[in-house]
Amino acid sequence: PLIALHVVVQGRMQRSVTARSTAKARNVRLSRTAFLNNLESMRRLVAGLRAPRAQQSPWENYELTAHYTAEERAGKAEFVRQVVAAAQPKMLWDLGCNAGEYSELAIDGGAHAVIGLEPDPGALNAAFRRAATKQLNFLPLAVDLLNPPPSLGWRQQERMGLAEQRNADFVLCLALLHHLVLGRNLPLPEVIEWLTSLAPKGVIEFVPRTDPMAQQLVSWKPNVAPDYDLATVKALIGAHARIDREEVVTKSGRVLFAYSV
Repeated sequence: PLIALHVVVQGRMQRSVTARSTAKARNVRLSRTAFLNNLESMRRLVAGLRAPRAQQSPWENYELTAHYTAEERAGKAEFVRQVVAAAQPKMLWDLGCNAGEYSELAIDGGAHAVIGLEPDPGALNAAFRRAATKQLNFLPLAVDLLNPPPSLGWRQQERMGLAEQRNADFVLCLALLHHLVLGRNLPLPEVIEWLTSLAPKGVIEFVPRTDPMAQQLVSWKPNVAPDYDLATVKALIGAHARIDREEVVTKSGRVLFAYSV
């Protein structure tokens, strides 16, 4: 009923506006109490909305389905926790945050606030539920890094785009690089340059081409990104930043790089 009142009826009334009805409406007065009650009704309506539980997104439980053993997952988590704890970032961006597992871990490690950028609706809803249920200082946002929100409004000055709002002092790029390069066909040197420009410190995970998850991305295009290998990725990171720590975290050869610009 509230959706009918605040959305459907409002839409029909808007389409029926004429000069005569506008003149008549000028004589209608709404009390302050009625106005506030109307706003409160809409606020409760929006706050009470729940996302439909459709087919589960594969990205909601990515860390459980990414071919890690329990020991490897624990090692990766400890690496991230230690690096974040040493940096104590005020604002951390988690690129491709999935359901927010590492965003929560970063907060536990000492990050004051985390913004998660995630395009998948199922994973994003899971991240929001995690943030709300555990009362984390974690804001998951629906952002596709290949098509980020631009500056909007009058003269594009009212609402700044993602690049203009950049405020991170630490960036997590976990299990994302291979999706951008192998999956979305972006040039590796430009991706590394962009990632290291986002914040003075961060972590980049390299997933080798032989990893099962990477194999899924190249099954129909085996010749994509011939320069995508460990040596090149390490050299490119080193060209833009200082590699502070490097660790192999899986038997498949996944490597974590902690860097400082």
